[in-house]
Amino acid sequence: MTELPEGVVLPTGSVAEPRPSAAAVLSRGYGEGLEILLCHRVSEVPAFPDFWAFPGGGIS
Repeated sequence: MTELPEGVVLPTGSVAEPRPSAAAVLSRGYGEGLEILLCHRVSEVPAFPDFWAFPGGGIS
């Protein structure tokens, strides 16, 4: 598949070096299903506002 959906534009420029990071996926059984811990990013952050994500981040 080489076609992009209508309205999708690929970014141009150089690719950044990856930074060390980590994420944790916490889960537990609940009844007949499974619960997974997610964090909700606040709307004021510049990257991925109002996004649900696994807990984690950059390593310093």
